[in-house]
Amino acid sequence: MLTYTGSRNLFTNVLTNNTNSTNLTFADTFINQFSLELLHKFPLIISEQSYSFNGFQTLPNTQFVTLPVPMRKISTVVVTVGNSTTYPGVGFNWFVRECPSLQYWNQLNLTRNIKSDIPQYFMVINGKLGLYPTPAVGYNPITIIGQAEPIALNTADITTATITTPKALTLLVAPAIGDLTATLSTNFLLPTGTYQILFSSGEQRLCTLTLNSTAVVWTTALTAVASTAVTIRTSTGGEILTIGTVTPTASWVGYVLQTTDQQWYHIDGYINSTTVSISQPYTGAAISTAASVVGQASLIPQAYQLIPLYRSAELYYTVISKDAERANKYKALADEGEAIIRNVEGNKTTDPTIEDNIDKSIINPNLAINLTDSTNSNSY
Repeated sequence: MLTYTGSRNLFTNVLTNNTNSTNLTFADTFINQFSLELLHKFPLIISEQSYSFNGFQTLPNTQFVTLPVPMRKISTVVVTVGNSTTYPGVGFNWFVRECPSLQYWNQLNLTRNIKSDIPQYFMVINGKLGLYPTPAVGYNPITIIGQAEPIALNTADITTATITTPKALTLLVAPAIGDLTATLSTNFLLPTGTYQILFSSGEQRLCTLTLNSTAVVWTTALTAVASTAVTIRTSTGGEILTIGTVTPTASWVGYVLQTTDQQWYHIDGYINSTTVSISQPYTGAAISTAASVVGQASLIPQAYQLIPLYRSAELYYTVISKDAERANKYKALADEGEAIIRNVEGNKTTDPTIEDNIDKSIINPNLAINLTDSTNSNSY
C-alpha cells in the first residue's frame, strides 16, 4: 500500500533521485493528476463502499442534505426509518429509487406540501442528496453505497499514533442460554447505536448500546453459555480501535492504517476523539498500545498504485531531466499496468458465462408455480 508520504518518497528518492523542493511539488501535482486520470479512465477499479456517518440523516421539513463525502457515483440510498415493535431499536430499511431525470424530479416537486418520512426517490444535485417526499419528522439515518470522488493526497503519514484493539467490554453476570439482555459492569462510553457483540462462545448478535448506560439488548436468544468477557464491533462487523498519542478527527475517514500484523486496514468511521473503526475485523493478536502508521492512500487498488508514479516519471524525464531512454522505460511500465487493468478488471466477477439473451425479463417469484403430481410424485 502506497500512502501519500510513501509515494512522494519513492518518486523523489528512487525514480528520479531528486529531492529538491521543486521536484517535491512536481511529485505532489502529477502523481495526484495521473491518479485522478487513471480512476476516471478505468472506473471499474474503484470499489463501491458503504457510507454511513454519524449525523448523516434526514432532517425535518428539509429536502436536501449535504453528502458527507464527494461522490462520483451513487448506486444505492437506504433510509432507516422508525423502530420495529418486534425488534426494538432496529429501524426498517427503505431502499430509495433514483429519480430518472431532473425533469421528472421537478414534476414530482410541483406540489410543495407533500411530506413523509418514507422516501420514494432520490436525486443528487450540487453535492447534495435530495429525497422525495420531503422528510416530515426526520432524523432517520441515511446510508449510501457508491464510488467516492478521488481527492488530492496532501497529508503526511502519522507515525506516532498508537492503537488498542479489540474493543472489550465486561458483563456484570455471565449470560446464560436463552438470554436476550445483559448488564455491563460499567457505563457504555461510545455513541448510542447498534453494535455487533461477540460472546466468548463464538456467538454474535446485533445489540443496542446506549451512551452512559449499562443496558445491553439483543433480539435472538443465546444458544450457548458464555463468559462475562465480550468484544464489540460496528454493526457491519468492523473493528473498533482506541487511538492514543494523537487525536483522530473526522478527516481520518478514508485513510489507511497499518498495525503490527503488517496488514493495511481502511478507516471507515470516526466515532469520537479517541475512537475510530476499520472496515473489517482485525486479524492479528490483541494489542494494548502498539505504534501504527496512519496515512492517506489512493483509491487505486494496491496492485496498480505504481502506474501514476510511472506516468509522472515519464513526464519528468521528458520535460525536466530530458532522458528519452528512461522516459520510454517508464511509459512502457505504465502502459503495461493499464493493459493489465483492461484484461483483469473489465468485469466485477470472474464468471466466464456469456448470457445470450440479455433482455430476458425477470420472473416475478410470486407467479412461480411448484406443483406435485400425486400419481408419480414428479415436480413441475
